[in-house]
Amino acid sequence: TELALIRSDHKKESLYQSLCGFASKTTDTVNTHVIEKTKDFLTKLEDFRKKATYTSVYEILQEIVDGDYGREILASPGGEKGYANLNMLLSQALEFEKTSYRGLFQFVRYIEYLKTNEVDYGEANLVGENDNTVRLMSIHKSKGLEFPVVFLSGMHKIMNFMDAYSSMVLDADLGIGTFCVDSEKRTRWQTLSRSAISTKIQKENLAEEIRILYVAMTRAREKLIMTGMTKTEDTALVRADALQSAKSYLDLLSFAAGEDGFKHIDVKVTTVTDLLDARMGQEIRKEDIRLGMLAKLRNSEKTESSLAARLQFIYPADPNDSYGKISVTELKKRSMQLADAEEYEDGEQTTGEAQSKESTSKAPEDPLPIIPAFISRIPADTQNAQDSETSQDTGTSQDSKTGQTVKSPVSPTLHGTAFHRMLEIWDYSLEPTAESVSAYFAKVTAQKRMEADMLAVITEEEILRFLQTDLATRMREAAGRGELYREQPFVIRMENEMLVQGIIDAFFIEDGQIVVVDYKTDRVGSAKTLTERYHVQLEYYDKALTRLMKLPVKERLIYSAVLNQTIAL
Repeated sequence: TELALIRSDHKKESLYQSLCGFASKTTDTVNTHVIEKTKDFLTKLEDFRKKATYTSVYEILQEIVDGDYGREILASPGGEKGYANLNMLLSQALEFEKTSYRGLFQFVRYIEYLKTNEVDYGEANLVGENDNTVRLMSIHKSKGLEFPVVFLSGMHKIMNFMDAYSSMVLDADLGIGTFCVDSEKRTRWQTLSRSAISTKIQKENLAEEIRILYVAMTRAREKLIMTGMTKTEDTALVRADALQSAKSYLDLLSFAAGEDGFKHIDVKVTTVTDLLDARMGQEIRKEDIRLGMLAKLRNSEKTESSLAARLQFIYPADPNDSYGKISVTELKKRSMQLADAEEYEDGEQTTGEAQSKESTSKAPEDPLPIIPAFISRIPADTQNAQDSETSQDTGTSQDSKTGQTVKSPVSPTLHGTAFHRMLEIWDYSLEPTAESVSAYFAKVTAQKRMEADMLAVITEEEILRFLQTDLATRMREAAGRGELYREQPFVIRMENEMLVQGIIDAFFIEDGQIVVVDYKTDRVGSAKTLTERYHVQLEYYDKALTRLMKLPVKERLIYSAVLNQTIAL
């Protein structure tokens, strides 16, 4: 809160400049204590700056840690650990002093170097030798330590004797031992030297494992718990034939027990079935506790009324009418749905809709949308937008006059995206001629400003048709004045606190007023259809630009690529 107060008066300056500006305030009588704290901080900072010229980094940090900051860290929650981490920082400063670098700047670079190379020293360890905690460690690390209770786990694991079984064994006294190999018969057999050296290595390794087991078993002061697994109880708890056959700590323990067994050790054998039963018992007890608590809740009238009130709570606002953030496209869809619903309830149909319904009854089951000539690649003189029928799924079009079917692999969504992208990047300094459009297509391809599959779905002719319209001429003039804006995103808050976001295809300023332009590639037969579909969308663009640009909107225009027509709303 105090930092926000300091930054509020100097938002565009650095934090240090904000501190200096806030400390120099003399007319503020409300935040006097904050001003005094700021002055005190700047005084200490200046003092440390002077000391940094002749004092080591370690001494400066030591003074800070021993002062008010260190005491504040200790008094805060988890203060002991935080203070220990400060001491780790001091140790790093001490290590830095051993290098040839000096000064605070070099120390900061030293710490950044450690971070860049991912040198992680972790957090300070506050656990002492006598703390009452559970420790996990290897047998080697436990040498010299004692604990009240020790768990020695994994007694069944096989000891490592691999160096005694290698193809060539070595010994300081007996020398080298290898197999005798017959290369012609491709056989090998044991030699006396190798057998002797291998036996000696195995005995030495076994003796070392016995010493390690002794270390592990003597770490406990009060209780030692050893665990291991075996296939059957008999194989683990009987005397081995010879000590040399021992493969694990469990075998060594069995050998030490002898034929009399484990008289001084309590042996508990647990099978897999026992473990599963114990697990099931825990789950049953948990379920009993849960059912008991539910029974108590059901018998309580207060609990029942409280749960009923929570589950039957009705929010005062209709969730269907309340949005935190919504796009203009979604608002347009909702408007179209409401219009369709009202029209259905009124039972009214326009003449065009009646004709559509009548023609649908005579046509195939799936009504087919219209594909214009420039998309389906059918010559314009053979394409009749009112009579042609096109398959949306297969991407084919059928001419009503010739009856021929022509494949059209163009996706309407991809075509619309490509059309918008080309008009977004078009250079309005070029003349609207076929040669300039063709050259620009080649330039876009060479510079890879559009994907190849996207560029393939639009034609030079449809772009040229737009560029030769009066609307494009007005946009070209606005671009020359630097007042043409394309693909402009916006987010505005409406009266009902709802955030509306969208992207405006294009708008330009003309005579101090705004002209909004929206490109549409919908396959429609009349301008009225586009007006009904998108008037809500353009209204939100109007509101957004009026509020953001502080200028009135004089025209809302839709350019239809299919109709090659500019429609004013």
